[in-house]
Order: sequence, then C-alpha cells, then structure tokens
Amino acid sequence: MREADLVIVGAGWSGLVMAKTYLDCHPSTKLMILDAHATLGGVWAQERLYPGLLTNNMLGTFEYSDFPMDETFGVKSGNHIPGEVVHNYLRQYAEKHDIYRQIQFRSKVTSVERRPDAGWTLTLHQGDNDHETECILARKLILAVGLTSQPFLPDFPGASEFDPPLLHCKDLSEREEDLIKASTNVVVLGGTKYAWDAVYAFASAGVRVDWVIRKSGHGPCWMSPPYVTPFKLWLEKLATTRCLTWFSPCIWGDSDGFGFVRRLLHNTRIGRWFVDKFWGLIDADVCSLNGYDKDPDLEKLKPRTSAFWVGNSYSILNYPTDFFDYIRNGTVKIHVEDITRLSSRTVHLSSGESIRTDALICSTGWQRRPIIKFLPEGISRELGLPHESDGTHARLIHEADEHILSRFPRLGRQPVINPIYRPLDSSTYDKPLEPYRLYRGMVPPAFFQERSIAFSGFVLSLSTSLIAQAQALWLTAYLDGSLSPGNQSSNESEVQWRFAEESILWQTVLHSQFGKWRYPAGYGKDHPDFIFDAIPYIDMLLRDLGLEHHKKSHWVAECFQPYTVQDYRGLVDEWRLKA
Repeated sequence: MREADLVIVGAGWSGLVMAKTYLDCHPSTKLMILDAHATLGGVWAQERLYPGLLTNNMLGTFEYSDFPMDETFGVKSGNHIPGEVVHNYLRQYAEKHDIYRQIQFRSKVTSVERRPDAGWTLTLHQGDNDHETECILARKLILAVGLTSQPFLPDFPGASEFDPPLLHCKDLSEREEDLIKASTNVVVLGGTKYAWDAVYAFASAGVRVDWVIRKSGHGPCWMSPPYVTPFKLWLEKLATTRCLTWFSPCIWGDSDGFGFVRRLLHNTRIGRWFVDKFWGLIDADVCSLNGYDKDPDLEKLKPRTSAFWVGNSYSILNYPTDFFDYIRNGTVKIHVEDITRLSSRTVHLSSGESIRTDALICSTGWQRRPIIKFLPEGISRELGLPHESDGTHARLIHEADEHILSRFPRLGRQPVINPIYRPLDSSTYDKPLEPYRLYRGMVPPAFFQERSIAFSGFVLSLSTSLIAQAQALWLTAYLDGSLSPGNQSSNESEVQWRFAEESILWQTVLHSQFGKWRYPAGYGKDHPDFIFDAIPYIDMLLRDLGLEHHKKSHWVAECFQPYTVQDYRGLVDEWRLKA
C-alpha cells in the first residue's frame, strides 16, 4: 500500500492552492493529489468545458494572489474569462509551483475509511475500469472535491420511452456540438445559471428552445448585468467593498472589526430601513436593466424573491450578445410549468401542452451527499456531513436559531418563495438532512483535536480564489498543529480543551444554522453559500491565525475600496514569519 503524509482529493481551485501552500510551509512533505478527471481544474477540467463557457468573474478577480493572470492569457480588461483560459491558467499555476507532477489523474476515490492507528485508507478506481482498485494510506486528508461533483437527474415517468438524449447540463461539454448539429428544437429544464447557459448555447446556434421553469420550483435565478446601480459599479467589486458588506446580516460579520456599524444597521429600526433600501435598489436596478416589467415573456424570468435572500446563485449576464433578444424574436419560448411525464420524443407539461423535441437538457442541481463512502458506517455524522437528523444537537440548534433571530430581527420575516414548492423527486428528501456541520466550513468538530481530516472548497461564493487561498493557509496551520481554537497556545490544558471543544461545536452549529435563515432562496440550509459575506469570512480566518486582516493602507481605503487578490499577496510569507 502506498503512503503519503498528506493526500488531497481534488485538483481544482481549492486543491491546487492547498498543495502549494502546504508545501511552501512544509517542503519535505510527501504529498499526493488524486483527481477523478483526466485533467486538472475540477469544474474547469478540460473535459467539463464547452464552447462559449465564460466565468461570472472578469479579468483580475479570478486568480491567485501570487500568480497574476497577465496579458499572455489573452483576456482583455473588462472581459469575462473563457473556460479554456481558466483551465490553462490552473495548469500553468500547477506547473510553475511543481504541483503538477504530484497529481494522479483518473483516480476516483470511492471510499475513505478511518484507521484505528490514526490516518485514513482511501480506496480508488483507476481509469474507466471499476475492477482495478488501489488503496492508499493518508496520514492526513483534505477533501477538496467541492459541491458540484455529482449531478442530480430526476426520474421522469416515461423516461424509458423518450428516446432522444436526456442529460444533465454537466454533460454538455461532451455532447453540445453534436446536439446542436442534430437538433432543430430542444427542451431545457431549470432556472439556474447552467440553464441560462444551455439556452443561450442552443439559441445562439439557431436551435429553437422550449425553456421549462418549474411552476413548483424555486423559479429563475437572479441574473445581473456586470455593472449595476445608476453609477454603473462593477458588481464583483461591490461584493468585496467592506462598507457594502455591512448591509448583509452576517453572523461572523463582527470579525471585520466594525461590529458597531453592523449593530447600528441590523439592530435598529432606522438601520434596517437603510438595509432594505440598499437591497431594494439592487433589485429594482437589475429588473429595470433586464426589462422584466416591459415584456410579458421576459417577466417570466423575474425572480420570485429579493436578491437579499439569495447567495451565490446570484449570477451575471456574461454573454457576448443580448440574451433576451432570443426571447423577443421567438427563438426561445418560456413555459412556467411542470413536466408531468415523457413519451416518445415528447415532453408533457402540467398545462396539457406537449412539446416534440430532439433533446431534454436538465439543470436540476447536484447531489447533496458526497459521492465518496465514508467508513465505518455512521461516521458521516461525526464528520459533519449531511445525514438524517437524529436530534443530537437539538438544544444547540434551538439556541442558535434564537441567537440568530435576536441578533438579526429582519431574518425572522422569511419570504414565501413558492407556496406550491415541491422537490423534483419526492423520495430525495423523505427525511430532512442536517446541513454540513464543519467548523469554519472546513473541519468536523469531532475531529478537531485529531487534526487528520478536513474539507476545502465546500463554500459557494463569487470570491472563489480569495476564499480558496485563505482556507489553504488556515488548513495548513490547522494540520501542522500551529492553529488552536481561540488563537490560544498549542499547549492547552485538558480543561481548556474542553471549553474550546464546546466553543467549536457552538460556532459550528451557529454558523451552519445561519445559512438556513439568511439564504432560504439559495443553498444556505445545506452549506455555506454567500456573496457579500466573503470578506468578513476571510477576516475571521486571518484573525484565527493571528494575522492582520485589514490590508488597506488607511481607513478610507479600508472601508470604501474593494478588496482584490492583490491585497492578499504575500499572505503565506506573512504567516511563515509569524510562525
């Protein structure tokens, strides 16, 4: 059996920077990266790219702080970044930092088993042969597979009779070109950004699209122009401007050192009035720019709730031509209905309408549970992974809910997103699942003291690269023992550890419950999902490390200038000097 000091599962944004950061601090470590794909990048692996794929981010906001995406990558200022460029960027990053040779591709981890003598045994399949397996011993393990690995495809009545391709948006990378050539009409199901991308890909190629947005679902996602408000401000940078983050209720927000401002905004009537006006301005501006109220067909794309209640599913119109033109000219027809069944080449809707089609493309989300099996049976609960609620933390959950609503009264007035909502597959959620319960979104509380396992990249945010590198440094300090809860000495007494463990569990429950109240129109009830809370999240991690989290040169810049990747350049060196 091969062995490694540290095994990282996943070679995407989080996995690569985790490897680089750990090796910077511990160059003699025997490290291994395992990835199921044939190329690196995770979501941005070569085999997951499709023609026309662009990031929500524009140049300068989707890169590591120590590796600028310069002019050699061919992206102009103010442009969204093509998927192919992101993949090439990540490959060059891995090659420059000598990480690429550490990656073992086409290695799908199927199970992770805790060893009695500490460490973890990983079982993996090599290539396409499910019978060819290997076991690897990891003394420490980082799961960096993210939250969009395993697609969820509904079980439609009549699917066996359908005949044309029925696929998840994830599979468009392999089949889009052939489908465009072979199709005159397709059906796209869903209202997420993946659905918008699929609709645009086919419509812009001249294929007619019947776009089905479930009447019983969450509705269409928020889609914003890159520049918003009457001042035409860059949306991505609004989300990382500290003074604007104050308008988002955030349970870890006081980590930014401006708790008094946050209390003024969220704990006073006049403050909440300003908060409501801020979010109302964003809502009204986006709806006006997109023309939702000027066209009955476009109105079907108007979100069902305020952007206030939405996390990272708030997306950006990054298409080279006007998306809405295809709806105005009839290339795209929107149906706010449910699919009741399928039959031969036909999709049947709840309205009674039947649509003949050459393909059904589903943007129907991702499996909530990890695709990796954790052993022994039942350990998923200890690992803080989604599991059926058993009441273990009922008291803490109740106290956390009360604390959240006391701290942020506005969250007590939850929106009714859809009174007739029902999940796509009623069997999927027969019993409610606990959310990911990970300390700081990374570490199972039950394993904190053992320091042998953690999760990276299990946060949905527009600030992917900023969070990935902050998590990587925090996890490096955690795994090597130099980080302790409360920033205490690493020689805590047993009594101190008991109090620390109680604090870790409380903060874990508090933060994971917060998502349920803050982002009910997003994925907050399942895992961390946010936009305007990214900078205070990074503040919290840096404060845990004892590092300065205010990176600007003076208070005016600190409050009113957006944070960028350049502000965090040299973070690892700063930690190494301190440690």
